[in-house]
Amino acid sequence: MVKAVFIIVVLVCFISCDDNYQVVESKILTAKAPPSQSDTIVIDSLTNIPFSRLYKPGTFGITYRYYPSLDIRDKEFKVVFSGRARTNYGYSNAFIIVSVGSQKESFGWYGTSLRYFFTDVNSWCHFKDSVTFKRESWHDPYYCINVFSQLADSPSEKFDIDTLYVQVKVKD
Repeated sequence: MVKAVFIIVVLVCFISCDDNYQVVESKILTAKAPPSQSDTIVIDSLTNIPFSRLYKPGTFGITYRYYPSLDIRDKEFKVVFSGRARTNYGYSNAFIIVSVGSQKESFGWYGTSLRYFFTDVNSWCHFKDSVTFKRESWHDPYYCINVFSQLADSPSEKFDIDTLYVQVKVKD
């Protein structure tokens, strides 16, 4: 009995002792016309819901930008992203890219391959991951977090994404 209580206390401590982050912004991004970058907006024939389709190599789709306020710029950030996507490739070249930079240029790119989230071709699958930016990542004039979908070099792949949920957290 004492052993079970000890294990429960340790587990609760480890679960609740996660680094202290506070949510500063949450956004749900969906496909909308006009297209974000180089994507095509397609309407699902079954659900009548629009989604973003990338089919040209090296193209970008749904995009999110966050500009931290002056009072939190020198802190550590965690960007948590999730959504729903599908592909017609068994070994996809689809990514979610998170970068630090300005609106026009980036100096730090962190790509998360979605290939391991896809469980079947042409089926909608959920994904979730995060990227942490240490406080040393920030310097003038690069105070922008960019999150976007990308199809890398994949000549005949069709990568669809209908929702991208982004949560930006700052460490206390």
